[in-house]
Amino acid sequence: MDGPQIRLKLVLDRLGVSPDVSTLKNRIQIQKVIFLAKNAGLDLGYSYNWYVHGPYSPELTTDYFEMNNRLLSGDSDFKKYELISSLTPSLEKTKNIIKIPKGVTLSKTRWLELISSVIFWMSSTHNETQTKQILKKEKPELCKNTKNLNIAIRVLKENNFL
Repeated sequence: MDGPQIRLKLVLDRLGVSPDVSTLKNRIQIQKVIFLAKNAGLDLGYSYNWYVHGPYSPELTTDYFEMNNRLLSGDSDFKKYELISSLTPSLEKTKNIIKIPKGVTLSKTRWLELISSVIFWMSSTHNETQTKQILKKEKPELCKNTKNLNIAIRVLKENNFL
């Protein structure tokens, strides 16, 4: 396994996210938690653009498929490494935000998609009202219950993501 895949595996392990990429649900979760980690201060070097399920990194896709292939072939190089302790605050901040808060009526995957999408558009618009309008248009299935969107914004603010 190369450096990027090792770092990715170690971060996923610390965040409690499966490295299995055999389902779309798992791949979306990996995309979103790495995006959230980046916004918490742990930048693994991936750039993101807007795609069907929100923020998406083609480079991350390449790395997680390569990581998965190496893991399936028995590669355990990652066991020789550990993340440096200075990353702990960013990891903890990410862990806090990926937990589904009370009152949210979304699955974990959809919750991650919603909060990542809020961050993505807020970083572009710098305007909560405009972000809500964009998300209601781009992600109506996530925003039809405005309570979920309002909780997402509140939780992101409380955890200093916005």
